[in-house]
Amino acid sequence: MKNVKPGHDVPVVCLDAGHAGKYNRSPVVPEYYESDMNWKLHLLLKAELEKRGIKVITTRPDQATDLALEKRGKLAQDADLFESLHSNAAEQESTDYVVAMYQVDDHCGEMDKQSLEIASRLSSCVAEIMGVKARVWASQSDHDRDGNGYKDDYYGVLRGAHSVHTPGVIVEHGFHTNPEQARWLLDEGNLQKLAEAEAEAICQYFDWQQEEPEHWYRIRESWDKPETQVGAYKDPEAAKAACPEGYSVYNWEGDVVYTNTPAPAATNYTLTLPMLQKGDKGRLVKALQQLLLANDIKLPRYGADGDFGDETKVGVISYQKKVGLSADGVAGPATMGSLLGLR
Repeated sequence: MKNVKPGHDVPVVCLDAGHAGKYNRSPVVPEYYESDMNWKLHLLLKAELEKRGIKVITTRPDQATDLALEKRGKLAQDADLFESLHSNAAEQESTDYVVAMYQVDDHCGEMDKQSLEIASRLSSCVAEIMGVKARVWASQSDHDRDGNGYKDDYYGVLRGAHSVHTPGVIVEHGFHTNPEQARWLLDEGNLQKLAEAEAEAICQYFDWQQEEPEHWYRIRESWDKPETQVGAYKDPEAAKAACPEGYSVYNWEGDVVYTNTPAPAATNYTLTLPMLQKGDKGRLVKALQQLLLANDIKLPRYGADGDFGDETKVGVISYQKKVGLSADGVAGPATMGSLLGLR
């Protein structure tokens, strides 16, 4: 890691969405406002930098809040880099390059060289995404405001960043006076591409690569009971295989990915079969008669009428002979079990 201030374990970037409210409306694409684009892009860039483990501070709590130029730059006091996001304007609609302004060299240390380095990186990556040429420059004012013998930056935000010893850069993302570029910048998909490219350029500037966290799958009774943990595995399938009954496998964020639920205890049931004989009536007799008919025993006269008469008794005897049971004409448990396919 390089280009960071002493005491910083991770790089810190201060992002400035240039201009507040509704400002700098495009004269050629009326729905475009520079301030809208700056605000959207700085939020996207913030998200991309934070995704990469870089700490981000911003100069505005919301788009409407306006702050003085130098004050915005001075908010980068605890940052390692200050970037102010803009789009440019020109008299000619055809003007179409990307420019990054870096701090003027006052021979007071590495800060101005760092400013030039990040300006070069950002202008190149933005120009590549937008398909135009890249430029970098510094603009010097006609005053020596801090009395160090050198004229200061023309741009107020860069003077502010310089005063708190933070390398600063202004990035002009094309020209909103160019119809094609203004329409291109209205597309949030294009802004996302810019955010990703600038985040990568900033990571390269810091020589920063976030270490990938190790992802473990933990076996516990409950996520909020770490004392119950019985194992941790990088392979989720191994964790599932080792998970005892009543425990769950949790991912690194505490979400359950598997629970080993105990199998329900086996339940034993006792089936009591009726004994039916001649003279019985009712639904059980009717069920018997239906079972006889289903087993090809004829009950031609009365069928399944629920009355155990002579015809049903003959039918039972016929079935008993057919399956090798004692042919007594009584439908006891053995006969009923056979009819039900239980024996």
